[in-house]
Amino acid sequence: MVQVVLGLGSNLGDRESWLSKVRDEISNKLGEILVCSDLVESPPWGFNSDNSFLNQVILIHSNQSASKLLEVIHEIESDLGRVRKGHYADRMVDIDILFFGDLVLETENLSIPHPHIQDRLFVLKPLAQILPEYKHPVIGETVSQLLEKCKDNNICEFLSDRD
Repeated sequence: MVQVVLGLGSNLGDRESWLSKVRDEISNKLGEILVCSDLVESPPWGFNSDNSFLNQVILIHSNQSASKLLEVIHEIESDLGRVRKGHYADRMVDIDILFFGDLVLETENLSIPHPHIQDRLFVLKPLAQILPEYKHPVIGETVSQLLEKCKDNNICEFLSDRD
């Protein structure tokens, strides 16, 4: 079993419902969900859209290999209606592998750790909520340190902070 950190996102339709469905599919097909961050809302990253994203980071235990995990993630996304239209676009569901234990991997189809973790506030804020002392296996800094240094100036708020 390996601990895997996944980033979840949705910016179309009932975003909270889509993320709930994604979590159900992940626990059924990939492994036990150990912990979930709170939801954060932020603007799209890398493209323009009127639809803001809800994002979440989860930690799972999985017995899948990294490549099999990616294959099943693509199946889940497809089953839930994701159509891949280029690299960045509006989507009902998005699942990214952020970390796969301490594995460092670079292939044509998969980069682990995810190459943009340190650049994205919508990843770092929820990641710091559940794994603040996790050390990035390439950069060598904790998630908390990466969050402090992040230059992403987009507004990124926990939904729980809006009350």
